[in-house]
Amino acid sequence: MTEMTTQQFKKGLWLLLALAVLLAPACGDDSDDGLNDGDANDGDASDGDISEDGDASDGDAGDGDADGDASDGDGTGDCQVDFDQDGYCFKEGDTPDCDDSDPTLYRLVQAYADFDRDGHGWGDLQELCIGLSLPPTYVENLDNGVDCDDSDSSLYRIVQAYVDMDEDEHGWGEVQELCIGDYLPPKYVENLDNGVDCDDDNANRWQSLSGYYDEDGDNYGWGPLETVCTGDSLPPDHIPADESLGVDCDDSDPDVYQILRGHFDGDGDGHGWHEETELCAGETLPDNYVETDDDCDDTDEDLYQELQGYYDSDDDGHGTGDAEMICSGDQLPDDYAPVGGDCNDDDPGVWDNCP
Repeated sequence: MTEMTTQQFKKGLWLLLALAVLLAPACGDDSDDGLNDGDANDGDASDGDISEDGDASDGDAGDGDADGDASDGDGTGDCQVDFDQDGYCFKEGDTPDCDDSDPTLYRLVQAYADFDRDGHGWGDLQELCIGLSLPPTYVENLDNGVDCDDSDSSLYRIVQAYVDMDEDEHGWGEVQELCIGDYLPPKYVENLDNGVDCDDDNANRWQSLSGYYDEDGDNYGWGPLETVCTGDSLPPDHIPADESLGVDCDDSDPDVYQILRGHFDGDGDGHGWHEETELCAGETLPDNYVETDDDCDDTDEDLYQELQGYYDSDDDGHGTGDAEMICSGDQLPDDYAPVGGDCNDDDPGVWDNCP
């Protein structure tokens, strides 16, 4: 048989007393007033029950009531049994008293344990019999019992965060679950960038951007596409891939950046010769290079094209002999005419119908 506790004994005793009060009118009284007072009267104001104040009242207005107002303490006046006189009824059906052996305890609440007294509970929801307020180490229905560390009042909630060693507010690595208070601890950041800080030892670099190397800053990159760990933008010696104007053929000179094809023009007359050459240039071909290769004499700027002509010794504009291709400038040189048929090339006055 289990040992009876003191509290169980007290409750049992109060139950016996309650039954005694309820059963008392059933015996030892011939009157019709339901009172076990041993007389034959009906227990009304004339039955000799003189009150302490000397009137004919029987004091029923305050029987078993600490304040003598015939009330059960909660203003309803309907308690039949209230052993601890706290105004909360022991009997079921009335205002329930969860512990009628202790006047300081009378109502049931649901609460969580809060050992560190930070106002955040933990564990399973518990039902407590209390008075006006909860015990110091409990909190009523706050946070649904999710205090992550009830031994430390500064810690109470779970967050997901990333390590941020350089404190640039960009985390790295795997997401971690932390038990914290109002704020994250130093060197952690909450759910930013999904942990992609590419250099968590340098606060000026946190993201990876793609671009080309551009040492001379002419917006023409060179070399393979690179992924660079940087800050807000690529460093000055790089250009984003979508902004590069092309592949720089000489990244040491901002004036040249693209490959153009041309022909050497030795005499500078705008007409080149020799085979076509690939050149690293700017907007146009460099000096002494042109797009054409029709110069018939690249040593004389006055001569650049071949024209058909006839030898004309008398300079009458009519030549003789077979037509020749002559390296010329804008026109045939002296001693050559564009037409032939001169029947006398020694006399400038005669070129047709010779005798």
